[in-house]
Amino acid sequence: PSQYFPKDIINLSTEEVFIDGGGFVGDTALNFIGQTAGYFNKIHIFEPIKRNCEQIRKNITNLSDKVILHNLGLYSSCEETFFEDSGSGSRIGKGKELVKLVALDNYFSEQERSEITYIKLDVEGAEMSALEGMQDTIIKYNPKLAICIYHKPADLWELPLYIHKLNPKYNLYI
Repeated sequence: PSQYFPKDIINLSTEEVFIDGGGFVGDTALNFIGQTAGYFNKIHIFEPIKRNCEQIRKNITNLSDKVILHNLGLYSSCEETFFEDSGSGSRIGKGKELVKLVALDNYFSEQERSEITYIKLDVEGAEMSALEGMQDTIIKYNPKLAICIYHKPADLWELPLYIHKLNPKYNLYI
């Protein structure tokens, strides 16, 4: 349950602004709420699949003022594409669902980006593209990062090297 919140690496505060990239059904957001005992500033859940967003709304009903659901995917640019909806492994492909993708750096204002303290990405192989879309935020504001590196073999080294190139201040853990 603490996959994205290992206590020996990640220290959570009561002022966290958490970006849940690839929100699926809200399971990570619920885990975050549990890890913080409900003491946090805000959660932004990004999930491009409408069916999953409906489930998130059901799962997270009592914290609506602190949890904001964005029916969008995080990516390197703002565009629309088709997604292959295969449950927990939905991804960009030749699917039937048209989804909107956004670059985090362009989606939030400078002030909003300065408040982001933690970004989690599990976006089914689009992690590099999502990181490219938030590179300014990573460089300027040093949010904590939890990035999945198992969707593509090369992600194991390419994603950590990219993050280090953007901001060498990060301590990297795999």
